[in-house]
Amino acid sequence: ARGVADTVGPGATRLLLLAPALCVNVAAPLLVLDPDAEPLFTAIAIANFAWWTNFKLIALAAGRGQLTQPALSPPTFLALAALPVKFADERDERVPRLGDSDRTAFVEKKTKTKRARRADPHTARDACVGFACKLALLSWCVSFALPALESASHHEDGGTNQTERRLNTYLYAKNATYAVALYACLGALFDLGAVVAAVAFGATLARHFDLPFLATSFGDFWGARWNLVAGASLRDAVYAPIKEGRFFRVRKKTAEVLDAKTIKSRRVVGVFACFAVSGAMHEFVLWALVGRSSESQSNAIGWEWFAFFLSQAPLVSLEYAARKKKTAREKKNPRGAVYFVARRAAQNGAFLVAQLALANALFFPPVARSALDA
Repeated sequence: ARGVADTVGPGATRLLLLAPALCVNVAAPLLVLDPDAEPLFTAIAIANFAWWTNFKLIALAAGRGQLTQPALSPPTFLALAALPVKFADERDERVPRLGDSDRTAFVEKKTKTKRARRADPHTARDACVGFACKLALLSWCVSFALPALESASHHEDGGTNQTERRLNTYLYAKNATYAVALYACLGALFDLGAVVAAVAFGATLARHFDLPFLATSFGDFWGARWNLVAGASLRDAVYAPIKEGRFFRVRKKTAEVLDAKTIKSRRVVGVFACFAVSGAMHEFVLWALVGRSSESQSNAIGWEWFAFFLSQAPLVSLEYAARKKKTAREKKNPRGAVYFVARRAAQNGAFLVAQLALANALFFPPVARSALDA
């Protein structure tokens, strides 16, 4: 891939030359790994190579993404392509100017602090500490929280409305614990990849998760906090081509001038396309785990995961439109810092409740049906 990128410019020829690598990345995990013996490792390998690595290569073929940086050495190029990591982005170092009002200064100071934290290199030491913390969190979920909830739910006798409500409460609590365990598991594996990339290749990395359970909206969760490696691959391979109106990037001296309506429509289509592709890739991973045998095909592809991710797109788009109106209104009537903190806490609680409700309806049923939570 590095040789192709160095000798052939972005376009159909580069994509055609990278096609064998794309096929190998899809086929190798399916042929080599046994999902029955190692389901977790198989799922991570398929997601990493068939999705994240391939999307990085597709973006490279189109002239986008971090793999297009000419200063990358071959080992660093290999680390970025093959590991679930994202390099530190210089754009994150930009911070807004401080305003005059107390509220504006407080908000922009918080924004500056958050962006500065994200811009700080994710060093090998940070990854090691994160790995240990997430491993401890995962152990607590698996060894204590989930067994306690399972035991409590078994003590309930069915038949009454009150008991049914309690069982539903236990189900919500169990799925919320599964969500925390999923974050801890993915975060630990990503931290392990970050250690390898930082120590062996000397790469300067960005955060792959950023306190996702503090998100205040669907856009904040997916765009800035949850699995930023997958988010970057979708942005470069799916969203950017739609927004620019072309798959292969063309460098021009003068940028294309688009009217506001065209920009808005392309942005909305790009958001829907990203979530649709993400849902399809999640369904592919689920099929690779439990759907390849004829006995389990009926339990595999139910398209709930696709529906779950696609349902995020209108919510993110509506949030974006509402936020623009709210920002313009707040500039005219600034509020104090206490109001800002209280609002963020309320937004965080509302988002977590709404996201968990969607996950209970669409994300976790396939997990239980396929016995992936066993």
